[in-house]
Amino acid sequence: MRKSGILKIIISCILAITILVAAVMIWKNRNPVWNEVRVNDTAIRVGQPWEEMKESLEAIGLESEAIPFGFVPRKDGISLGLDIGPTISRKKDLVSAIYVDVEKNGTDCVIELAGIRVDMGTYAEIRQAAGPETRKTEREEKTIYTWIKGDRKLILRTDKEGKILDFDLYFDRDIYEN
Repeated sequence: MRKSGILKIIISCILAITILVAAVMIWKNRNPVWNEVRVNDTAIRVGQPWEEMKESLEAIGLESEAIPFGFVPRKDGISLGLDIGPTISRKKDLVSAIYVDVEKNGTDCVIELAGIRVDMGTYAEIRQAAGPETRKTEREEKTIYTWIKGDRKLILRTDKEGKILDFDLYFDRDIYEN
């Protein structure tokens, strides 16, 4: 009886340690930067169904500019600086890309990437959430940072001080390579 009780305790400890290690690894590797933008706490994600994205943005009072392709959210006729593109060659329409131009948001809507307000955010804050970038390109007036993880891609453009100017999110390598 005593040996089986000790064996149960040892097995329980090993199982608990395994679960703890797995939880830490999942928590460390979770990365909200790779596919999600929040607009007034409403999430839009690359790869999500197109109609779901439209319904969630319309539910918070945003309409799209009249364009034949994509969704350009506006509030009371004023641009948010978002441009959302659908997939073209798939059977199911999905959000293929999200582009955000921080300066073009003329509304009171708060846009966040990885929980960071992009109108006040910096490269350093995004890097802390995303980890080291895959590529860095410096231009005269801005710096372009690129993160690639699997099929997902984030391109972040900042001014020389590190303030976020704009960014792109993609979920499919075929989309951003072509």
